[in-house]
Amino acid sequence: MEEHKPQILIVEDQRIFVRDLTEILVEGGYEVCGAFASGQQAIEKIPELAPDLVLLDIRLVGEIDGVEVGEYLRLFYNIPFIYVTGNADEETVGRAAKTKPEGFITKPFRPEQLLATIAVALQKYAKAETKNIYSYGRFAKLVEYLENHLDKDIKLGEMAQLMQMNSSYFCRAFHQEIGVSPHQFLLQMRIKKAKQLLRQHPHISINDIAISCGFSSQSLLNKHFKKFVGVTPTQYRYNRDII
Repeated sequence: MEEHKPQILIVEDQRIFVRDLTEILVEGGYEVCGAFASGQQAIEKIPELAPDLVLLDIRLVGEIDGVEVGEYLRLFYNIPFIYVTGNADEETVGRAAKTKPEGFITKPFRPEQLLATIAVALQKYAKAETKNIYSYGRFAKLVEYLENHLDKDIKLGEMAQLMQMNSSYFCRAFHQEIGVSPHQFLLQMRIKKAKQLLRQHPHISINDIAISCGFSSQSLLNKHFKKFVGVTPTQYRYNRDII
């Protein structure tokens, strides 16, 4: 069985440094799922790429800097991120610290320092995601709504509106009470439904299963399924030993 390599997204505006980071990551057993010089580009691609961790420079191309990307990751996706930057002045470090990164590495650095910081961050988040959820509390009706509408393109704003909350407060409250971000929770629900359909309806095509679970394509289902389950939907369907 092919081992899932953690997916790392690089947000850095210096091409030479992106190349160096990529080499370090690949040699360390990771896979680079994307690299962007613009914070806005990174934010737009995060739902599609679904990185396990993001490496962030602070100075980026465009109006959105790395600290703002970090705030976005923490608030809306709960994806771990590490600042890798040459900006270590007191004001910058203070802004960055408020976003609660998993690390702050200043350039230049040793490859083993970066790899160790990444390993610790991923291990921490892996433990957090295995947390058992026995009660959804005040979010029970929302969860029921999601279960009945997984084939729809459910937006964060829609979930917040159903709870009569603004998006920022909704994300904070949901993560605090459920243990994962709304985005991660919705993905988990989609994967759970896909697993059920793959085993219970062997004649339904995987593409149709992808659409019925809210994925825009089979390739997107494959990407997320392998990340969560460790195998492809096809492998899961025909190997009953995989739970």
